[in-house]
Amino acid sequence: MPGFALTYRARIDFNLVLNSSDVLVFKKAYFRQMKAKKGYLMQMLEKRFEDTIFCYDQIERQDTIAIYSQTHKASRIKRYEVVKIRIRPPHLFPSGTLLPEHEAYPSSRSWGQDGWTFQTLPEARRHYVELGREILV
Repeated sequence: MPGFALTYRARIDFNLVLNSSDVLVFKKAYFRQMKAKKGYLMQMLEKRFEDTIFCYDQIERQDTIAIYSQTHKASRIKRYEVVKIRIRPPHLFPSGTLLPEHEAYPSSRSWGQDGWTFQTLPEARRHYVELGREILV
């Protein structure tokens, strides 16, 4: 899985046990790799990713707040997004596939509450600093 690797310590903490119905039971299944919670792993949000229309590059990040540049693939027009990175819990699909706990970019429904778009980098940086102050208070 790209961007996700278990360290030796995490392999010890991440014990998968099969129960009688062959469903994975997770014992100590915590994945965090953040300064606030040392000793655990989590799939981190990529510094560079893309969708069908845009390319995103991380410019700056502090804990769960980040600035990403958003470049339109066809026109190369660049905007800047300030986002509150969300933590999504692990999910076991009926097929048995595990989606581990991971960081996620805000959804379009939460735009304006967890994500903002700016035309210039100085505007984005001002909002980024304001969000940082709010979190500290």
